[in-house]
Amino acid sequence: MRCGGGEHLDSRIVGRNDVVNTGVPVMSSLKTDGVELYFELHGEGPPVVFIHGASGTHLSWWQQIARMRHDFTCLI
Repeated sequence: MRCGGGEHLDSRIVGRNDVVNTGVPVMSSLKTDGVELYFELHGEGPPVVFIHGASGTHLSWWQQIARMRHDFTCLI
């Protein structure tokens, strides 16, 4: 995957797990512009991105992920 600066996104992912289709969520972090961002990938299918509000966490979406991971790749 390419980023705006011509870098490959994959080179900035920390703790990346390449096995997505095992039913086990991929939990990693991405370092960009001096910031480390935590993310999880769940499921398989067309991508859906979940973005929480300022005081939320990835746990805000647990009920939606439980259902949608069967039909979509969910990025939280």
